[in-house]
Amino acid sequence: MVGRTERPAKSQAVAIAVVVVGVVAFAAALVANSAQQAAATWTAITVVVACTGWLAWDGWRRWMRERAERREEPTA
Repeated sequence: MVGRTERPAKSQAVAIAVVVVGVVAFAAALVANSAQQAAATWTAITVVVACTGWLAWDGWRRWMRERAERREEPTA
């Protein structure tokens, strides 16, 4: 990972922001559900699902990148 100092930090910040948005949306879904507001509940659930999907995709992408980098490294 030499020469890639700013990219992981930016990616980490985006991942943290997505987690925060997901947690806030989950809390909003609980509040909206208790207030029996179906539209707000489903909107918040959709945001939670989107955040979860993005995190899964990002994790898979990072895993594939690490696998490719391990293959490229010369063995001593």
